Amino acid sequence: MVGAETPGTAGAGESGADFFVSYTRTDGKWAEWIAWQLEAAGYRVTIQAWDFDRGSHFVREMHRAAATADRTIAVVSAAYLNSAYAEAEWQAAWAADPSGTGRKLIPIRVEDCPRPGLLDQLVGDDLFGLDPEAAVERLLAIARGGRGKPATEPRFPGHCAAVGTTPEPGFPGQLPHMWKAPGRNRNFTGRERLLAAIRTSLREGRPVAVTALHGLAGVGKTQLAAEYAHRYADEYSLVWWIDADQIPLIGEKIAALADPLGLSSDGPASDLATAVLAALTRRTGWLVVFDNAEDPVALRNWLPDGPGQVLITSRNPAWGALADPIAVGVFERAESSALLNRRLPGHAPAVVDTLAAELGDLPLALAQAAGYIATTGTDPAGYLAKFRARRTALLAKGDDPLYHGTVATAWSMALDRLQAEAPATVQLLQLCALLAPEPIPLTLFSDRPELLESPLADACTDGHVDLDLDEVIGAARQYSWVGRTGNMIQLHRLVQGVIADSGRRAPHSDAICRTAITLLSGMVDSLHPELPADWPQYWLLTPHLAALCHQAAVRAVDSRHVDRLLHSVAATVSAHGRSGTFAAGEALACASLDILAHLGGEQALLRVHHELAWHVAQRRPARAEQIHLDVLAARRRLLGDDHPDTLASRQEVAWIAGVQRQWPDAEKQYREVFDARRRVLGLDDSETLISWHELAWAIANQSRYDEAEWILHCVLKARRKVVGDHHLRTLTTQHELAWIAALTGRWSQAEAGYRRLLGARRRLLGHDHPETLVAWQELAWVLAKQGRHGAALTEYQAVLEAREQTQGDEHPDVVETRRRIELLQLGRIPQPPVHLA
Repeated sequence: MVGAETPGTAGAGESGADFFVSYTRTDGKWAEWIAWQLEAAGYRVTIQAWDFDRGSHFVREMHRAAATADRTIAVVSAAYLNSAYAEAEWQAAWAADPSGTGRKLIPIRVEDCPRPGLLDQLVGDDLFGLDPEAAVERLLAIARGGRGKPATEPRFPGHCAAVGTTPEPGFPGQLPHMWKAPGRNRNFTGRERLLAAIRTSLREGRPVAVTALHGLAGVGKTQLAAEYAHRYADEYSLVWWIDADQIPLIGEKIAALADPLGLSSDGPASDLATAVLAALTRRTGWLVVFDNAEDPVALRNWLPDGPGQVLITSRNPAWGALADPIAVGVFERAESSALLNRRLPGHAPAVVDTLAAELGDLPLALAQAAGYIATTGTDPAGYLAKFRARRTALLAKGDDPLYHGTVATAWSMALDRLQAEAPATVQLLQLCALLAPEPIPLTLFSDRPELLESPLADACTDGHVDLDLDEVIGAARQYSWVGRTGNMIQLHRLVQGVIADSGRRAPHSDAICRTAITLLSGMVDSLHPELPADWPQYWLLTPHLAALCHQAAVRAVDSRHVDRLLHSVAATVSAHGRSGTFAAGEALACASLDILAHLGGEQALLRVHHELAWHVAQRRPARAEQIHLDVLAARRRLLGDDHPDTLASRQEVAWIAGVQRQWPDAEKQYREVFDARRRVLGLDDSETLISWHELAWAIANQSRYDEAEWILHCVLKARRKVVGDHHLRTLTTQHELAWIAALTGRWSQAEAGYRRLLGARRRLLGHDHPETLVAWQELAWVLAKQGRHGAALTEYQAVLEAREQTQGDEHPDVVETRRRIELLQLGRIPQPPVHLA
């Protein structure tokens, strides 16, 4: 065994270097960091970035450095393993010491990658996934060599909560370098037993500790989690807080960790989030908090794994399958009194105790009451008298005295005050209360002041002297009723109930609802379902449309406004179909139809049914066919055969025939719709081109490829003229042409077409969109047909991974991709792709 070495004692060659650092340009930062640390420890190092003169012969300099240095450190990454120059460098070092006794070659990985062949036979080490101090210590231990017994006793391997295990305790109160959490609540009171329970639960978790705090809204789950994070911050190297109430946005919030972790921050949020979760599996000492998560199933795929800890707050108690649940109840009486005495010092203990009892020891109610008393200048006894008087009325409506009654009473009193002092704020709150407890864009109000009533209209008008929208929001923030992030505001779920109730009692509650419908519909009308840039706005508006449909006030408005709401729902459902978010679109359509079926006009309801059918067809084409046939019959009765809406239904019935592989029938119906649209709308109309394109699709599926290809070239030329090269429908036509090229054995043409299409769809739709994945899978088939089985298998496996993440394990597309991989692994080429949609 080679003995341990100190800096400068190794038998350096003529260059005088102890180490030559071999790396690729991709890992230049790692190489320079390694060289710096070694030289700081007294070693002599040769590294290209510092030691090769400009103009010198690169290959000769590399050869000289590798031959004359005592040892070579290979900075191993995927890029390094693919570099011919790097391979020559490390193989030269290996050839000089094939047995490894002289430690001539030391592989050090800087990312998670395999060490193939000869490299795998050498004992190396890893520097990725460590904090800088630990990485320096490991690097210098590698340089010294010798026996690697640690200075401290290793941690028991059955205990996977990686906190508090460093030889030296962390500095108390010091926040970790990677820190994102709410500020500490200076009035936090009590909860010692719960804090101890959380600590015990997290320290005993295996292999990753997950603990869920659950309880009704207002019991202080968030404050409890924040206090835990601050109290034990010195035991972690990373603490990261994620607002988890919107599952579609969690990926973006996890992706925000990429830069602090030293990962690339370029690329789609979904890819960055995946990289972050993978990085956490290789780290220790981290705590991730998911705040206000409501759906265990939806959150499951976002939970990080590895030697760290996860803390969840939720109203939902059903976390037992994923986490160690801890119930969070109301305060103990001593805690309630302590909080009130801290917030309202100097008052009689008996009055404080009575007030705590009356408020049900609910932390949110206690804090809200203390805020009201401090703001209005009343005293606890006066507040108590008002509370008792108003609680009876609320209890008569069925409110829970320990929850809705208490909190609603505190807020209704303040609402009366706001009505007198800031009526524009009350107007804003009453509109927001009809929407969902999700982020609301301020542009919903500021872009359409003409639709609002004064004084809110004045506040939303640019240049108004006495009032602006920021001040309106500020008045609500004084009572913590509104949260604001940039250009978004959000009402607390509890606040909405109180404000909505006040709106229902307002003299013109139906006018408030009409305004909310008009505002949302105006924003939807400014969007287009086929523009990917508009899809995030549709997703943002979806919960608000659903919430508005559920409002009782909708039943009091005229049918014209109900129809406008239904048309907005239909457009949003259409956008969900285009973006591939079928479940959300179907849910919105079903909710609106269930609630508004007897309130809306027949044509508006038919439009929602029409859009719903396309979503249903993704899994249940026979059910979708019946919906389309019913809609078609109704539209023929109401509008006649050649009305654009009727033609749209006829088009969908033809499409369903194709999906069910009834190709002659589909072709016949497509020809009829195409002829009618060409007569009514013109040949270059976008709807006419849809019929012409799908007619070619039906013809191609009957193996009449030349005829279909000629039509598609005509459609492509027209679509480029009408909607441009990069429109979704233009790309769809390019897809069909690449498909036909493949079916007719023109492999080079097909591959080139698919690669252009795949690049365009990735840019327009993203890597994980269903249409992107279809093109990707068909490219894999084209590669397989050319005998490039390895490349095809790589592409198929990438498609499978993307589909599993976005569609779930049991989706038919996922099952089909798995089947294709299995066939290819058996040496069999899968069947040609069938275009059924």
